[in-house]
Amino acid sequence: MDVNCVSAPYKVGGTVLGLIGGSLKIQVNATEEITVAANGTFQFTQAIADGTTYNVQVTQNPASPAQTCSASKNKSSVRSKDVTDVAIV
Repeated sequence: MDVNCVSAPYKVGGTVLGLIGGSLKIQVNATEEITVAANGTFQFTQAIADGTTYNVQVTQNPASPAQTCSASKNKSSVRSKDVTDVAIV
């Protein structure tokens, strides 16, 4: 009998706060990029295995009006559940 153990996939997400116009782009692990057009929650569709590191970055700031956004709690490892605490402000 063969036993094949795999890690459950989890999603990375969080909240955007302070967006006053336009939209911004964020990316996880330099692979999946999403556009966020309003304050509120977001979640990447890419599944990440338990124990795998993730890194969320702002790749394009809003232009109209111009804002500079930054990410916090954006680098860590997935720990047996979806990540929901990345903050973009």
